[in-house]
Amino acid sequence: ALWLEQMKNFLGLAGGSADPWARFLNQRVKIETTDGTSTFATLVGSDADKLNLAEFEGGAIPAGFTASTTGARGSASIARDRVRTLEAAS
Repeated sequence: ALWLEQMKNFLGLAGGSADPWARFLNQRVKIETTDGTSTFATLVGSDADKLNLAEFEGGAIPAGFTASTTGARGSASIARDRVRTLEAAS
């Protein structure tokens, strides 16, 4: 239990996290951008400026996302201010 609690604190997943999207880390999500593009992907990380996603629906990285040259699984990032909604995939 202690290990799990410390891991959640390290990853920013503990209750009261300042990042509202941290709860979706390593989960399949539906993301809609400010230009109206919607897609499904896995949220694999984030920082203060961007979200990192991988395993995009259909395998192609949508327009508006910046492909990662170092990430695995067809990863790409998008600036947080370009995201209209992010929710769990249904």
